[in-house]
Amino acid sequence: TSTVLHPVFLNGTGTISPGVGAVQSGGAYTVSPMQTTTYTLSVANAAGTAVTATVAITVARPPTIQGFTGFPATITLGDGATLVPTFQGGTGTITPDVGLVNSGQSVSVTPTRTTTYTLTVSNDSGQATATTTIQVVPPPVIVAFTADASALSPGTSTVLHPVFLNGTGTISPAVGAVQSGGAYTVTPSTSTTYTLSVANAAGTVVTATVAITVAQPPTIQGFTGFPTTLTLGDGATLVPTFQGGTGTIT
Repeated sequence: TSTVLHPVFLNGTGTISPGVGAVQSGGAYTVSPMQTTTYTLSVANAAGTAVTATVAITVARPPTIQGFTGFPATITLGDGATLVPTFQGGTGTITPDVGLVNSGQSVSVTPTRTTTYTLTVSNDSGQATATTTIQVVPPPVIVAFTADASALSPGTSTVLHPVFLNGTGTISPAVGAVQSGGAYTVTPSTSTTYTLSVANAAGTVVTATVAITVAQPPTIQGFTGFPTTLTLGDGATLVPTFQGGTGTIT
């Protein structure tokens, strides 16, 4: 852009520098500086005496935005995110709901729905804009996690039933990815606690467990009687040794 210089002087010859040269008093001289420039009017009489005056023309560069980020880019409803604007050459504002910001200054936001934030940087020469979006997703919810039978005999099976919302489900150990409302048969060889984990797009995880008890067969380590031969009317002693059950002697 351009501006016009207006020199007014008496009793001498005038020049304007830089870039203009000889001028007349009362004239109008258009200049288009590429950068901030101080123009000097020099007026000299026939004796060589000179006087000067200056005028400064400021050239404002358009503002620039180096970056505008939001992290995490996806959050669970109720969580917060951080916006980081990086810019120069102007005054920055973020909309909606933020206002004036400084370059490099982190700003915390807690949107209640997916929101696109706009950074606007302005000066006398114009403005620059950039946007970043924070996605808001609902929290994962486990409605139920049950088993058809919670006590098994070795080699038998039961069925797990996960019911959940707003996320991706997995059951561990040994089951893997599951669908809400699905039925998953397991045959644990020992007592096992199964964990249902449900994660949403923001990485928020909720869990629930169900314990399956596998009753091992009872074992008898020993059953002795002594003495093994006795006289009618005398007594003997029986010693049972076992585990994994309730013992009776008949």
